[in-house]
Amino acid sequence: MRYLLVCFTIALVTPVSGQCQHRFSFPDLDAKMISVWSACLNGDTSGLEKNLAKASTSWDLVRAGIKQLDIVHFSSSDFIAEVDAMMHDINIALEANDINCLEQMSYEFMAAFREVRMDFTGDQYPLDELFLALERYEEVHYAVDDPLLGLYEWNQFIRLFTDFKEQFDRYCRSGEAGFKNGDHVLYSLMVQRVRDCSAKFESALNTAMQNEFVAPCDDTHQALIDLIKLYTTPRLTL
Repeated sequence: MRYLLVCFTIALVTPVSGQCQHRFSFPDLDAKMISVWSACLNGDTSGLEKNLAKASTSWDLVRAGIKQLDIVHFSSSDFIAEVDAMMHDINIALEANDINCLEQMSYEFMAAFREVRMDFTGDQYPLDELFLALERYEEVHYAVDDPLLGLYEWNQFIRLFTDFKEQFDRYCRSGEAGFKNGDHVLYSLMVQRVRDCSAKFESALNTAMQNEFVAPCDDTHQALIDLIKLYTTPRLTL
């Protein structure tokens, strides 16, 4: 992206009462944009305009805060211009009722912030790990839906699934602290659902019959998306 002027990985964290401050994590903005993204996935257009308006308002607040940040090797003005352009294009997609484009662009909007955290601030943000797990699984999901298994050799396909499991474990290690009391119970149930679905998928893999993979593969994919939807409530997010 244009705002990534120099690709340095740095860890800039500020101690606050003995803890690390998340300098570039914006749970409320993520919550609003996840609502847009998940509605597109479900084909539910009824509340899209309202949800996008909320996301736009949240971005206005975040933009003002980003202007005050001083992050080494990072141009806040370039990043803001990039995200403003994204938000403009997202609104154009909504006006055109292009749901597929809106789904893709709302995801890319969130990914832009993740890139900054990974490349510049070093924020440990559980939602990033969860989205990375989803991206790993999307590769598995695509292969299962392809009669040619995405042209992967069998051992490569199994490696994809193993990569997903390892990434999901990383999320679980980072994500649990963001959920407390009753919310933690819901989080635990959703995580267990992902694990149960993926275990059924793994059992189906042992049959080596691709038609047996489809249902448990789809179930795991949906369980991951439903877990992400928990983050539409900002108080559940670190």
